[in-house]
Amino acid sequence: QGTGLLPALLMKPLPAPRLYYHAVFAGLALCATVRVFAQSPLPIYTDSLVNGWVDGSYGCTRNFASTSPVHAGINSISATVTNAYGGIQLNHSGMTNTAYASISFWLNGGASGGQQLQMYGTLANVAQSARYHVSTPVADTWQQYIVPLSALGVANATNFTGFAIQDSAGSAEPTFYLDDIQL
Repeated sequence: QGTGLLPALLMKPLPAPRLYYHAVFAGLALCATVRVFAQSPLPIYTDSLVNGWVDGSYGCTRNFASTSPVHAGINSISATVTNAYGGIQLNHSGMTNTAYASISFWLNGGASGGQQLQMYGTLANVAQSARYHVSTPVADTWQQYIVPLSALGVANATNFTGFAIQDSAGSAEPTFYLDDIQL
């Protein structure tokens, strides 16, 4: 005689064991699918801006369909900062970002490398005071950067509207490339 439901179930034969195992497997698969979906990254740039993201860049020339160099796919973003503190800014309508911890992107320093870059985030289209200094890009080399949203002052926000990668030296910066950007 068992105590509890599990021993009682083990003592009784199951009339359709295949259905029972399929139901258990389907339930586990459903849980796994939901968990993976909740942790999926949100693409921002994959050969073009996607998922409602738009260009809000300033003080730079840029091409969102540069064909070389490319980290993955067929296009990257080329950016040449022409004015002090100019940069690539990507905007979105106000969104909740609580499911995301960081911004990930690949950056190539172009022919010269050595750009002095920083990032900031925006809440309700207002730049936050936090600045994150990006490690110096290397010439003709793709490097992945993972920047915590908390470092930009925009973590767990319900009014997150974007971010910028800008010059931090108060001068023009040579051409660099961005690709595979995601939250």
